[in-house]
Amino acid sequence: MVRVHLKHIHRVKRTVQGRVVEYHSIRGTPRSRFWRTGDSPVGSPEYIAAYQAVVRRPSPANTFDAVINAYLESAEYRDKAQKTREDYLRLIGRIRDKFGSAPVEAFNRPEIRTVALQWRDQFDGRTRDYVWAVLRRIVGWANDRNLIRQHHLRGGGTTYRANRADIIWTTAEISTFCQSAPGWLRRALVAATETGLRPADLVKLTRGQIVATPRGRRLQVRTSKSGGRQIASIPVTAAMAHIVDETPTDRLLILVNGRGQALCEKWLSKAVRKHCRVVGLGDRLRLYDARGTACTRLLRAGAKLDHIALAMGWSKKTAADMLERYARLDPDLTDAILDLLENKSVQ
Repeated sequence: MVRVHLKHIHRVKRTVQGRVVEYHSIRGTPRSRFWRTGDSPVGSPEYIAAYQAVVRRPSPANTFDAVINAYLESAEYRDKAQKTREDYLRLIGRIRDKFGSAPVEAFNRPEIRTVALQWRDQFDGRTRDYVWAVLRRIVGWANDRNLIRQHHLRGGGTTYRANRADIIWTTAEISTFCQSAPGWLRRALVAATETGLRPADLVKLTRGQIVATPRGRRLQVRTSKSGGRQIASIPVTAAMAHIVDETPTDRLLILVNGRGQALCEKWLSKAVRKHCRVVGLGDRLRLYDARGTACTRLLRAGAKLDHIALAMGWSKKTAADMLERYARLDPDLTDAILDLLENKSVQ
């Protein structure tokens, strides 16, 4: 299959009468399927023409669908991080299904709030809050530009509460995971527990982000959470140095999958959870939870509290509080970490 670089193509495979059929549509756009197995080859002029016909299909100017399209063309949307834009597109697809054909005038009436909240409440967990936040943001953007006269979706709060502050990977759990994990997956978990980087930043790590300093090597990473505005300076610990040094010199990325290909943040996180179940660690641990373990590793490696805070996106006071919390969760770290904390005052 020839790959073409067209934006937001969503590929889905279905089994139809015992045969696997692949469909292509445009992510975030309802009723946008433009190709299926058996049509003209992917990348052919006919394929591209079918794609463009859907992209250029106009929405009635008086519908909320037109407002959504205008928002997707705006700088407010385009300036977001790529991962955020992808997440928005998935949620906007649901918003279009419910409100796309509604007249814009409906959003000027107070009743729209009741309808929107009832629709929001049909979702579970984080999705409920995320879909509401995106809908509210689009309406707020349109209200600022007088596309919608009244903003009846202000507030709404959050309904999902998740507190994973007391969950870290203990030394024993890391050992259990690594004993039978494939080499590429073991490297990814160790890198996460040694650097504290979010999965989105881990999968993009390269040798070019490593700099030599008088006190040893450091990772200089523009964090994805900050949209690249903040640079985290992270000491390269002994375990992380081993991962870096055993990476083939002709390979750009430090972490890859078993076939030597670039990792996907979501796919890597799922692989970690799956292996946790395989080795008997259950469903409690996430790759993201390695950040707590990394706090303690970085402190022991000589990182200052303000450097740890920067890497984690915390204040220095929060960093000190979290380090103490994490140290008390892992008996193997308690004494050493608490002694270090006593000797490192928060400036």
